[in-house]
Amino acid sequence: MAAEQGLANLTKDKLSVVKSYATPPGGVDVVLNAVMILLNKEPSWAVAKKELADTSFLQRLQTLDKGRVPVNTLKKIEKLTQDPNMNIQRIDTISEAAGGLWRWVLAVEGFAKAFKDIEPKKIMVNKLSEKLKKSKQDLDELKAEFSVVKEKLEKLNRDLQKATSDKENYKQQT
Repeated sequence: MAAEQGLANLTKDKLSVVKSYATPPGGVDVVLNAVMILLNKEPSWAVAKKELADTSFLQRLQTLDKGRVPVNTLKKIEKLTQDPNMNIQRIDTISEAAGGLWRWVLAVEGFAKAFKDIEPKKIMVNKLSEKLKKSKQDLDELKAEFSVVKEKLEKLNRDLQKATSDKENYKQQT
Protein backbone atom coordinates (compact mmCIF):
# COMPACT_ATOMS: atom_id res chain seq x y z
CA MET A 1 0.00 0.00 0.00
CA ALA A 2 1.14 3.55 -0.71
CA ALA A 3 1.11 4.53 2.96
CA GLU A 4 3.64 1.83 3.82
CA GLN A 5 5.75 2.77 0.80
CA GLY A 6 5.94 6.32 2.14
CA LEU A 7 7.38 4.96 5.37
CA ALA A 8 9.56 2.25 3.80
CA ASN A 9 12.69 4.38 3.44
CA LEU A 10 12.36 6.19 6.74
CA THR A 11 14.99 5.40 9.32
CA LYS A 12 15.59 6.69 12.80
CA ASP A 13 18.63 8.57 11.45
CA LYS A 14 16.55 10.37 8.82
CA LEU A 15 13.94 11.22 11.43
CA SER A 16 16.69 12.46 13.76
CA VAL A 17 17.70 15.02 11.15
CA VAL A 18 14.15 16.38 11.16
CA LYS A 19 14.02 16.28 14.95
CA SER A 20 17.28 18.24 15.15
CA TYR A 21 15.79 21.36 13.54
CA ALA A 22 15.36 24.17 16.05
CA THR A 23 12.64 25.48 13.78
CA PRO A 24 11.51 23.26 10.90
CA PRO A 25 11.89 24.58 7.37
CA GLY A 26 8.73 25.66 5.55
CA GLY A 27 6.84 22.60 4.43
CA VAL A 28 8.36 20.27 7.02
CA ASP A 29 6.26 21.95 9.68
CA VAL A 30 3.13 21.37 7.60
CA VAL A 31 4.03 17.71 7.08
CA LEU A 32 4.54 17.15 10.78
CA ASN A 33 1.36 19.03 11.64
CA ALA A 34 -0.55 16.70 9.32
CA VAL A 35 1.12 13.65 10.92
CA MET A 36 0.24 14.93 14.40
CA ILE A 37 -3.39 15.51 13.35
CA LEU A 38 -3.60 11.93 12.05
CA LEU A 39 -2.15 10.68 15.33
CA ASN A 40 -4.74 12.74 17.19
CA LYS A 41 -2.02 14.91 18.74
CA GLU A 42 -1.67 18.67 18.96
CA PRO A 43 -0.28 19.92 15.63
CA SER A 44 2.74 21.80 16.97
CA TRP A 45 6.49 21.57 16.48
CA ALA A 46 7.04 20.88 20.21
CA VAL A 47 4.67 17.90 20.17
CA ALA A 48 6.09 16.70 16.84
CA LYS A 49 9.66 16.71 18.23
CA LYS A 50 8.50 14.73 21.25
CA GLU A 51 6.69 12.20 19.01
CA LEU A 52 9.71 11.88 16.69
CA ALA A 53 11.80 10.95 19.73
CA ASP A 54 9.41 8.14 20.66
CA THR A 55 10.94 4.79 19.69
CA SER A 56 7.54 3.48 18.62
CA PHE A 57 6.80 6.45 16.33
CA LEU A 58 7.24 4.59 13.03
CA GLN A 59 5.39 1.58 14.39
CA ARG A 60 2.41 3.77 15.30
CA LEU A 61 2.36 5.23 11.81
CA GLN A 62 2.49 1.77 10.26
CA THR A 63 -0.34 0.45 12.42
CA LEU A 64 -2.65 3.45 12.15
CA ASP A 65 -6.16 2.22 11.30
CA LYS A 66 -6.51 4.01 7.98
CA GLY A 67 -10.13 2.98 7.64
CA ARG A 68 -11.14 4.63 10.90
CA VAL A 69 -9.85 8.17 10.40
CA PRO A 70 -12.64 10.49 11.60
CA VAL A 71 -14.22 12.87 9.09
CA ASN A 72 -13.22 15.93 11.12
CA THR A 73 -9.58 14.74 11.05
CA LEU A 74 -9.77 14.33 7.28
CA LYS A 75 -11.11 17.86 6.97
CA LYS A 76 -8.22 19.22 9.03
CA ILE A 77 -5.52 17.51 6.98
CA GLU A 78 -7.29 18.29 3.73
CA LYS A 79 -6.63 21.97 4.42
CA LEU A 80 -2.93 21.09 4.50
CA THR A 81 -2.85 18.61 1.61
CA GLN A 82 -4.69 20.97 -0.74
CA ASP A 83 -1.96 23.60 -0.45
CA PRO A 84 -0.34 23.83 -3.92
CA ASN A 85 3.06 24.48 -2.30
CA MET A 86 2.90 21.10 -0.60
CA ASN A 87 3.91 18.90 -3.52
CA ILE A 88 6.06 15.82 -2.96
CA GLN A 89 8.97 16.98 -5.11
CA ARG A 90 9.31 20.20 -3.12
CA ILE A 91 9.11 18.39 0.22
CA ASP A 92 11.65 15.77 -0.96
CA THR A 93 14.16 18.54 -1.75
CA ILE A 94 13.75 20.00 1.74
CA SER A 95 13.90 16.72 3.68
CA GLU A 96 13.91 13.09 2.60
CA ALA A 97 12.21 12.07 5.85
CA ALA A 98 9.54 14.75 5.49
CA GLY A 99 8.97 13.56 1.91
CA GLY A 100 8.35 10.02 3.15
CA LEU A 101 6.04 11.27 5.88
CA TRP A 102 4.17 13.44 3.36
CA ARG A 103 3.67 10.44 1.06
CA TRP A 104 2.28 8.58 4.06
CA VAL A 105 -0.10 11.46 4.92
CA LEU A 106 -1.35 11.66 1.32
CA ALA A 107 -1.80 7.89 1.11
CA VAL A 108 -3.66 7.72 4.43
CA GLU A 109 -5.90 10.59 3.34
CA GLY A 110 -6.65 8.89 0.02
CA PHE A 111 -7.33 5.53 1.63
CA ALA A 112 -9.53 7.02 4.35
CA LYS A 113 -11.61 8.98 1.83
CA ALA A 114 -12.02 5.91 -0.38
CA PHE A 115 -12.88 3.79 2.66
CA LYS A 116 -15.56 6.28 3.74
CA ASP A 117 -17.07 5.96 0.26
CA ILE A 118 -16.65 2.20 -0.14
CA GLU A 119 -17.48 0.95 3.37
CA PRO A 120 -21.24 1.72 3.21
CA LYS A 121 -21.36 -0.03 -0.16
CA LYS A 122 -19.58 -3.08 1.25
CA ILE A 123 -22.08 -3.17 4.12
CA MET A 124 -24.95 -2.96 1.62
CA VAL A 125 -23.44 -5.75 -0.51
CA ASN A 126 -23.09 -7.94 2.59
CA LYS A 127 -26.71 -7.27 3.60
CA LEU A 128 -27.94 -8.00 0.08
CA SER A 129 -25.82 -11.16 -0.08
CA GLU A 130 -27.39 -12.38 3.16
CA LYS A 131 -30.85 -11.54 1.81
CA LEU A 132 -30.06 -13.42 -1.42
CA LYS A 133 -28.82 -16.41 0.56
CA LYS A 134 -32.03 -16.42 2.62
CA SER A 135 -34.12 -16.09 -0.54
CA LYS A 136 -32.29 -19.03 -2.12
CA GLN A 137 -32.93 -21.12 1.00
CA ASP A 138 -36.61 -20.14 0.90
CA LEU A 139 -36.74 -21.04 -2.80
CA ASP A 140 -35.13 -24.42 -2.14
CA GLU A 141 -37.69 -25.10 0.61
CA LEU A 142 -40.54 -24.09 -1.71
CA LYS A 143 -39.17 -26.33 -4.47
CA ALA A 144 -39.03 -29.25 -2.04
CA GLU A 145 -42.61 -28.57 -0.89
CA PHE A 146 -43.72 -28.22 -4.51
CA SER A 147 -42.08 -31.54 -5.36
CA VAL A 148 -43.99 -33.26 -2.53
CA VAL A 149 -47.30 -31.67 -3.63
CA LYS A 150 -46.59 -32.58 -7.27
CA GLU A 151 -45.92 -36.21 -6.32
CA LYS A 152 -49.17 -36.32 -4.30
CA LEU A 153 -51.06 -34.81 -7.23
CA GLU A 154 -49.55 -37.32 -9.64
CA LYS A 155 -50.51 -40.16 -7.26
CA LEU A 156 -54.04 -38.77 -6.97
CA ASN A 157 -54.27 -38.54 -10.77
CA ARG A 158 -53.09 -42.13 -11.09
CA ASP A 159 -55.60 -43.20 -8.43
CA LEU A 160 -58.34 -41.28 -10.25
CA GLN A 161 -57.43 -42.87 -13.55
CA LYS A 162 -57.42 -46.30 -11.92
CA ALA A 163 -60.76 -45.61 -10.21
CA THR A 164 -62.24 -44.33 -13.47
CA SER A 165 -60.90 -47.38 -15.30
CA ASP A 166 -62.24 -49.70 -12.59
CA LYS A 167 -65.61 -47.95 -12.76
CA GLU A 168 -65.74 -48.45 -16.55
CA ASN A 169 -64.79 -52.09 -16.11
CA TYR A 170 -67.53 -52.62 -13.52
CA LYS A 171 -70.08 -50.91 -15.79
CA GLN A 172 -69.12 -53.16 -18.62
CA GLN A 173 -69.34 -56.25 -16.44
CA THR A 174 -72.81 -55.43 -15.24
